[in-house]
Amino acid sequence: MKKKNLKKLKKACFEIKKFLNKILIIFFVFFISSQFGKHFFPEFSYINGIRVDYLSPTIYLIDILTFTFFVLNFKNIFIFFKNKKIIIFFIFLTINILFSKNQIISLYQFLRIIELFIVFFIGNQIFKIIKEKTFLKILLISSLF
Repeated sequence: MKKKNLKKLKKACFEIKKFLNKILIIFFVFFISSQFGKHFFPEFSYINGIRVDYLSPTIYLIDILTFTFFVLNFKNIFIFFKNKKIIIFFIFLTINILFSKNQIISLYQFLRIIELFIVFFIGNQIFKIIKEKTFLKILLISSLF
């Protein structure tokens, strides 16, 4: 009896994860053209007392969606990151962070590069999760918005 319930629970969790992935991909495609974000202005982002936007770290809505997708698909993304070329690339990035003049900015950029790899993974998964017509409709609605 417990095995049946456990199978049903696993199947339900899988269906929920599949549905959440679909919703996240739809939102990701919809908001890819937007720049909704929160700017943070540490000391180094000021020049002569004036805030400079392009020097401030920013967290975008796309970053949050990508992180959520990462959390839901951790196992698949971890397998994707096991590629030897990617591992060597990250080793060089880590060495860069250690010898950087401003390690906080280097770490932030390292996280952005990891995010780009995750976005690449999402791009590989888009047409496995949603249909082409749905993808085009989302892009059309997004561009009209």
